[in-house]
Amino acid sequence: KVAVTEYTQALKSPETQGQAALALGTILIVTGDRAEAKKLFTIATTKLPAGESRARAYASMGRMLEEANQEKEAHAWYQKALKDDPNNAWARQSLEPTPPPPAPAK
Repeated sequence: KVAVTEYTQALKSPETQGQAALALGTILIVTGDRAEAKKLFTIATTKLPAGESRARAYASMGRMLEEANQEKEAHAWYQKALKDDPNNAWARQSLEPTPPPPAPAK
């Protein structure tokens, strides 16, 4: 609860708005407020400079969409994440093709 208050305050400052939006959005995903988390991730992607932090915001949006069974939209966000940070593990793993199931034994 203290963290939510701190991040909410940090949203008011242009210097900390992007990081605060990313952190608060992550907390709200855990608490189940996906609509507000989506707004915050959008803020984070527009306020953060290109790089690892913005890639995390893109990947977080992708993960949220993937969990809502919106695979196509999720993949677009994961691709944005990899543009900013080619080493973003979550985006890389999420875009890897799923191997086919093993053939049944004969």
